[in-house]
Amino acid sequence: MRGLMIRRASYLNKQRRATLMKLLIQLRDITQTYYQTKQQDLLPEIQTITTKINEHQFQKPAYILKKFKMNHYAKGNKASKLLANMLRKKQSNAKIPYILSK
Repeated sequence: MRGLMIRRASYLNKQRRATLMKLLIQLRDITQTYYQTKQQDLLPEIQTITTKINEHQFQKPAYILKKFKMNHYAKGNKASKLLANMLRKKQSNAKIPYILSK
């Protein structure tokens, strides 16, 4: 089971790296053609590719931050505090529409 998960994770990492490299190559080619020809219709395409690259770049720090938070709460007594806070928030969110409807 563990081997399958590792294999799947490495496959997904390779795919992410390949798509990132493909996007970077596309961006390089399009910017070169833009600087040579100065066509204004290439600007939106450059913008979309850069946003895709930025989304790609922000996925890993978000995952690391999520993993850190999970480890922080799982290794201490914080798990019960977290669950209590979540329950308190859910209860208050459930009570507010009930109070407003009266």
